Amino acid sequence: MNALVLDLQTDARNLWQSIFLEFGIRVEFTETFPTDVYKLKASPRLLVIDQSVVGFDIDSTIKICTEMNLDVVVVTGPEISVASTVRLMKHGASWVFRKELDVQQVREAIPLIQESVRQLQEQISELCRLQSLLRHISPRELSVLELVLDGVPNKQIAKQLEVSVRTVESRRAKIYRKCEVTTVTELVRCVDRAQQLRGRYGDCQREMSEATSQTSS
Repeated sequence: MNALVLDLQTDARNLWQSIFLEFGIRVEFTETFPTDVYKLKASPRLLVIDQSVVGFDIDSTIKICTEMNLDVVVVTGPEISVASTVRLMKHGASWVFRKELDVQQVREAIPLIQESVRQLQEQISELCRLQSLLRHISPRELSVLELVLDGVPNKQIAKQLEVSVRTVESRRAKIYRKCEVTTVTELVRCVDRAQQLRGRYGDCQREMSEATSQTSS
């Protein structure tokens, strides 16, 4: 797991370095907010942001937490109130620590933070897998899929699309195979899950890059 720490204080940087070393976490430090921090990485990062780097306006920090939905964000600062902590966590911060940092408190939180990164990685991988499956559905199959998801029977689908029932059955079977499902319940769950994750994280960038490379080749 990789961590990026944005902090101006030497003591805090040394503390993070020491604790991350204990847990085998690779860490980088910076004293300025990098312009490329929003670029997607191969896997989720642990991003530690001290308010001294981004300014003490809580709304600025909230904006960062909201936009960093593909990273696990930890916020630190000396003037973070309980109300601000609640707002930060409602808008994407996973943990909030007041300074001066409590070494034991931070150490106890690291396994939980690591678990958050692992869960995020699993969800992003799941999104990429589901979008990869759905990407192989042809436009004609998609027209059938949309009606199947609306609960329309095969005969009515055939009538609406002006094709035979056998054609609908054939396209439906192909959809099931491409989505790696065997029932309409599993199909609905697959599509709903893909939409849920896409709404949370956006399109899978890995899947998009693969689609682009295949199109250009």
